[in-house]
Amino acid sequence: MTPRHQHGGALRLDTRAQEHAFLRLDPMSMADFVRRGEPVAASFLERARIVLMLGRPRTCVPNLLAYALGFSYTGAPASMRTLAGAVLACCIGFAANIHNAAVELEEDSHNLPGRVWLVAKCGLGRLMSFWRLLIVGMLLTAFAL
Repeated sequence: MTPRHQHGGALRLDTRAQEHAFLRLDPMSMADFVRRGEPVAASFLERARIVLMLGRPRTCVPNLLAYALGFSYTGAPASMRTLAGAVLACCIGFAANIHNAAVELEEDSHNLPGRVWLVAKCGLGRLMSFWRLLIVGMLLTAFAL
């Protein structure tokens, strides 16, 4: 049995080695690596966690607070519409953060190479597909309201 097949430990080392090699690239090569869609091993749960990290939910709180303040001025009772509006308020910042991480690869390669590595692990195509689905969901929710 080769070390590569022993309980996945070597695969993690391979991924860690790949990360170190990636972080040694110059910024333009990092961006090119991500845009080419070079494969990087990651589980579905790891990719979901990365999407959450790239969406930076803590930055969505101001939108939610602004929505709650505005809603409080209406005097209307809370309802499912209220909840849908609150979710939309949070999704605005979340979607913007995802899009920013996906399209500003050159700048982030200089300033935040770890974020570019996260985009590489998630996969640029997957990340943009998630972003598009989120935007469509937001539009449909807004139309329903």
